Amino acid sequence: MGKQKRILVFNFVLDDNYPVLAHQTDVVRILARHFSEVVVISGRIGDAKLPPNVTAFSTDWQSGRFFHNILFFFRTLFRVRVWRNFEIVFFHMVVYQLILSLPFLSFSKAKKILWYAHKQNSFALRLASSQIDTLISSTHGSFPFKSPKLIIVGQMVDSQQFRMFDSRDYSKRSSFVHIGRLDSSKQIDKIIDSLASYKPLFPRMEFVSYGEPSNTRERNWSQSVLDKYAANPEFDWVRFLPSIPKREVPALLSTADVFIHSFQGSLDKSLIEATLSGIPVVTTNQEYVSFFGSWTGVSDPNLSDEIRALLSLDSDAIEARSIRNREIASTNHSLQSWENRVLPIFVENE
Repeated sequence: MGKQKRILVFNFVLDDNYPVLAHQTDVVRILARHFSEVVVISGRIGDAKLPPNVTAFSTDWQSGRFFHNILFFFRTLFRVRVWRNFEIVFFHMVVYQLILSLPFLSFSKAKKILWYAHKQNSFALRLASSQIDTLISSTHGSFPFKSPKLIIVGQMVDSQQFRMFDSRDYSKRSSFVHIGRLDSSKQIDKIIDSLASYKPLFPRMEFVSYGEPSNTRERNWSQSVLDKYAANPEFDWVRFLPSIPKREVPALLSTADVFIHSFQGSLDKSLIEATLSGIPVVTTNQEYVSFFGSWTGVSDPNLSDEIRALLSLDSDAIEARSIRNREIASTNHSLQSWENRVLPIFVENE
């Protein structure tokens, strides 16, 4: 596939160490292999290793600063002259930035593409969707409404960073870990309560949550969780630690025994990362269960039942399932498979 001329990318962050969105930088590097020039307008630029054909501009987008964000965003648009000379304009999970840029893009014949992978529906998303040519999402359950523009391409996790470890001992099921935001939607309290019922039978059981709240409202919720568990001697086997950089996640997963999760929305990237690392995953997430199945064998599992099912299996059965699931994840949700599915969409009719 020959390189196209120019692509303009809007995203939230360019930072290889950003805990949740470091993959946005991976996507920019992928696009740089297929386009002669990539221009990125990002809300924030941190430590990102970018190829020489990538030029990045920061809009200094800050949560809760409405007028600041609009002013700096428009100032950047005028600097870049986004309405000219781009064959493709790609919006990576930035709905409001898409809406703000529409007056400028009306001068362009570029193909406009939006990636959106979240169950949250909004008027802004519907407005943005009506103004672009193509919608892309990871799974059907990761997009909140039906659209003839929608194309499903799977998640995007670099499988080369998450490898099976020959030294993994599947007979060990005491170290449970969760990686993700410390928000109410992640139901960390439900995870702890479900594990607590098995603690008397497995006295070496421990649980570590890596993550921080995403906003002020969630910070209040997370503090209530810390007050309930962190300061309670009965839960001395539970720890809450800050978010960790993306580069540290593979090593962390290699030392844990089980990844546990209770988010009910779209398919979390953390689930795919854990699956690619070969660690057994316990979750009630419907998107994940539809792809990989559950330990209880039911389509709508209960978290406590899933824990019991995993703890009752022998190590050979857990290893076999984990290896099988890793193959499914690599085939359907790796960064490499994502690239193969998305690039034809970008260059179609070019």
